[in-house]
Amino acid sequence: MIKNNKQILISTILSRLNKAITLAEHAYANTGIRSLISCQTFENIECPKLDALTSAYSIIFTSSVGLSNNRNNGLNKSKAKYVWFLDDDVEVLPEGCLESFKALEEGKGQVISTCYIIEGDVSRKNYRTTEHAHNKLSIMKVSSIEILCDREVLKEKSIQFDVRFGLGAEFKSGEENIILSDCLKEKIKVMYLPIKTSSHPDETSGGDYQDQAQLISKGAIIRRIYGVFGWPLVIVFFLKRVKTKELSLYEAIKAMFYGLKGFVKVV
Repeated sequence: MIKNNKQILISTILSRLNKAITLAEHAYANTGIRSLISCQTFENIECPKLDALTSAYSIIFTSSVGLSNNRNNGLNKSKAKYVWFLDDDVEVLPEGCLESFKALEEGKGQVISTCYIIEGDVSRKNYRTTEHAHNKLSIMKVSSIEILCDREVLKEKSIQFDVRFGLGAEFKSGEENIILSDCLKEKIKVMYLPIKTSSHPDETSGGDYQDQAQLISKGAIIRRIYGVFGWPLVIVFFLKRVKTKELSLYEAIKAMFYGLKGFVKVV
């Protein structure tokens, strides 16, 4: 088996496996870092014939459903100390990738979040320009493809992605915020570093305020992270969408109803 201290964990499904392979090959060619591709096989299509082990990547297959299950599969099967969670639709920025892994090795954080850009070297988010320690509020802005971690630290603390959250699960998003929250609870050093590590299409799975399931998920995420006394944050969250003109007041009140519905569903 090929061993490496660093590894990129790519989550994919059978119909997108070739995209994941292309990503892994590009990453290896430009950084020398191998990928572990975790591929879910729940689709009713034939598995392509290919090498499951090359110098650039290894492929592991799982019959599980849901992105969090897939990420956990990679996390559990990886032997590397330092890992980076990626999806199959990104492009690795080599300099940022190497700089971020180096930051982990140097102990700047046991878990770090970075930045991604969209087409034209534009930052999709209003990222801070200086590094800082994360707290329970700042982690809510983090996307999974921005996260690198010391896998051994997470294993020692028995921290994994909550399989109730994320694409394909009961609640459609929030798995990345929840795992960071669990890290903070265990006193793990979680840092933000202003390093651009990847390029991603200008789209997101978490910002559709017309999707009832997504609204329910928002409330569930808040309950999971802040506990039973966090319910006022559901109201604050949707009122802020009025201020930013993403929702009308009527839409925000309607969204609150679904958010609170999700809040009470989580134990």
